[in-house]
Amino acid sequence: MAARFEIGGVHLKNVVFYGRNGVPLDYVRLGKFMGDGQSITLAARSPHVSAGKAFIDYFLGEESLKIMANIGEFVTRKGIYPPLPDANKIQLIDMIDMDKEAFTQKMAEYKKIFLQN
Repeated sequence: MAARFEIGGVHLKNVVFYGRNGVPLDYVRLGKFMGDGQSITLAARSPHVSAGKAFIDYFLGEESLKIMANIGEFVTRKGIYPPLPDANKIQLIDMIDMDKEAFTQKMAEYKKIFLQN
């Protein structure tokens, strides 16, 4: 009997999450993946500026980034990676919000990156 494999598209963090819950998942190592960053801001008129700054410092700190990476997120600090095979070799291509013209231009760029032979 031939082996049967299901193929689907998922966020890489789901490979980590479901893998920890016993689902036998893996991913195709393409080298480049699309991703989006997380951001954090402090309101101009925040009632607790010092607390907000402390939280931002924590959010961007090593401990927080390791927590995020451990649940499958890719973070901005070099040397901290999610627990995926070859995660250190992945180059993330930033997804950005854009208007129709910029989207058309970006799609042409992405085709060159992801659909080249």
